[in-house]
Amino acid sequence: MTLPPKPPKKKTLEKHRVSQAHRTPPKGYPKERSAYADPNNYKYPIDSERHVRAALAYFSRPKNRKGYTDAEAKAIFGRILKAAKKYGIEISEEVEERA
Repeated sequence: MTLPPKPPKKKTLEKHRVSQAHRTPPKGYPKERSAYADPNNYKYPIDSERHVRAALAYFSRPKNRKGYTDAEAKAIFGRILKAAKKYGIEISEEVEERA
């Protein structure tokens, strides 16, 4: 017996954001929300130089920004840039203009 195909799922921005979000900090990562560039979803940790460099690299990719509004993306990128300055990471003017 063959089951009928399931109807296609509606892809909405909100569903994407919820499905990709962490409700609690990932195991082995900081517990404080302030240690993340996206504290609501526990994404892009910025508690160490290594994490800040990774957050900068990942969040610079358009596919990783598409689930956010312009205001949210600007706030997240601003937190990453602030953390980069804290750790002495040099940021090019081109990258800073994206914020």
